[in-house]
Amino acid sequence: FDSKFGYLVEIFNENPIGTEKVNAIAAGVVKGNQIFKTEIEIPKAQEFIFIRQKDPRGITLLREYPVKEQIVCDFKNVSSNDAVSAKASKAQKRVSVTVPSYSSVPADAIELKNMTTPSIQSNTNYVISSNYTGTFAHWGTTGTKLFVTATWTIPSDFTVQNGLQIVVMNGGKIINSSNQLILVGQETKFVVMQGGEVSLNVLDLSNYNEVYNLGKFAAETIKNNPGIFYNGPGATFNTNIFYAGGGQYLNEGIMNINKFETTWGCKLENKCTMNITESFIYEGGALDQTKGKIIEKTMQYNVATLNLSEGSMLKASTSINFQSGVTINGAGTTSLVKSPVMECSSGLVFNGTLI
Repeated sequence: FDSKFGYLVEIFNENPIGTEKVNAIAAGVVKGNQIFKTEIEIPKAQEFIFIRQKDPRGITLLREYPVKEQIVCDFKNVSSNDAVSAKASKAQKRVSVTVPSYSSVPADAIELKNMTTPSIQSNTNYVISSNYTGTFAHWGTTGTKLFVTATWTIPSDFTVQNGLQIVVMNGGKIINSSNQLILVGQETKFVVMQGGEVSLNVLDLSNYNEVYNLGKFAAETIKNNPGIFYNGPGATFNTNIFYAGGGQYLNEGIMNINKFETTWGCKLENKCTMNITESFIYEGGALDQTKGKIIEKTMQYNVATLNLSEGSMLKASTSINFQSGVTINGAGTTSLVKSPVMECSSGLVFNGTLI
């Protein structure tokens, strides 16, 4: 069909033919020769899995496969493309972080304004202890830390390369009001300690860097995918738009967001409160809540597993749209899913202790 129309792909843990009300455990839409690839959790005792394709004309094909670690399904040629990966069920892995902790600035820290080398060096501590407007040369280091105890105003776009930790201490502040702060690569960390404050225009993240907020953090826009994004107990976090990619997000404080959107699968664990004033869009990931609540105007979930435990809450004031392949599990004290309107396309499953 010249990639103009989509094919629906659905995965079942029992044969949907001749059986009433069998819900898909995963589903998605692709066009042309695109590959639909997903990971699912199924009981160890299950012997077979069923995969169904529905083409743009409404014609369906169903195939049955023995369960194994990797299952490949091609509706044209059974042994070719890598289409579906299935794994025996395991306990859901929670987001795990080790939060950096700094009570004081190391005695050997070099005042940034007094640097004698052209750029900051590996395995060296630096400090901004008086108000500073400017940047510095940084092409990637190992084990380097910059402590901020005064106000650092970043005047332009600035990229933090591999291997630098920026630590905003109690009384410290970073301001970048009209440009971008970009974090690149591995071992790059941005730590805001209790009493520290950050106010940014755009924070641009990459695959392996880490952000830890224990103080006050505000940004107009946060985009792309970190390795870890953490908002701690007693911390406050405010942003207009949060575009979250694949990564690990853990909230134990208060997050106030106008629009939260996952651009591809991520893992979010919420243990406190996320207030979203406009919309919450969650695509292809795992959402865990323990005594947590997400409150917003509209929600949308697609190919996602939502684990709600110990009186957690998903509450929309306007509507929730459950697209394909959404499973909501309740455990422990009854959790709540509430909206005046709930829409469902296919494959919506409720399990456990839920209202």
